[in-house]
Amino acid sequence: MVQDRLKIRKKGKGPDVMLGRQSLLNCAAYEGMGAGCDGGDPIDVFRYMAKSGLPDESCNSYSATDHTKFDQSLKHCPLGAVCRNCMPINDTADTCWAVKSPILYKVKSWGKIETAHKSEQEAAMMSEIYQRGPVVCSVATPEDFTYGYRGGIYKDPLNYTRDTIDHNVEVTGWGEEHGVPYWIVRNSWGTFWGEMGFFRIERGINSLFLEDGDCWYAEPEHEMEDEVEDGELVGSMYGVLDPKSKQTHARDSDVAAPSKLERTLDKVRQEIEKQLKLADSSAVHVAAEEAADALQKIGATLSGLKAPAAAS
Repeated sequence: MVQDRLKIRKKGKGPDVMLGRQSLLNCAAYEGMGAGCDGGDPIDVFRYMAKSGLPDESCNSYSATDHTKFDQSLKHCPLGAVCRNCMPINDTADTCWAVKSPILYKVKSWGKIETAHKSEQEAAMMSEIYQRGPVVCSVATPEDFTYGYRGGIYKDPLNYTRDTIDHNVEVTGWGEEHGVPYWIVRNSWGTFWGEMGFFRIERGINSLFLEDGDCWYAEPEHEMEDEVEDGELVGSMYGVLDPKSKQTHARDSDVAAPSKLERTLDKVRQEIEKQLKLADSSAVHVAAEEAADALQKIGATLSGLKAPAAAS
């Protein structure tokens, strides 16, 4: 929802921004905002973005992992978990370093769409969407919807209870077909589900509790992006920098060379990945995946402890 509102706020001007979901999963739980892959609420995202901001997804590609992959003794999110860059240095294996100053997008205000009576919720949702953009709402996800929806306007049998509310979706608009009013909703289960990742659901009868009063809005800002566009900040391999700073002219050789341990770990990781592709035994697959996961945790911890000279 936030990134769609960001595009509206920018009046469609590029670049399009896909906010860093992996950065959020990596770090928000350290701030007490959600539980990573075990779930959270929209307000956790808004609070984290207001406090820390989120980079776009080029910082950390989505990997369906969270903070639990790091050393459990850590009290704060490792630096490289928010944003990192990697490249071969001096003909060695890839060296990765934390990008300390990525372009961040923040939320300046947010709130719940509240009405005096639930009968007014439909109109309030439509008004917010029309005036400022999509909203995010909690919704029930019974099995006939999750596994049985094949497109069209979903008809709620209206016999579900509120304990089936366990998901959040983005309500983007509304319409009417053959006299049946409906909501247009973006889901997060892939474009192969529903109507290219969207679904339509009957409007005005609180289908799947979509109009039950748990809908939220947020207003994003893109100040750092504007500062880059205006020349107040400039891009680099280490993040955006003040053009007057000496860091702006840092050379690649300023990046800390990989340690012997890091080089060894990288070679082991590459060998595990090679054997994993060749293995036929499921037991070998499991062992190799566990070893790769352990190496990932070690590497993530090293990334958090070690920062390049040019980015300090």
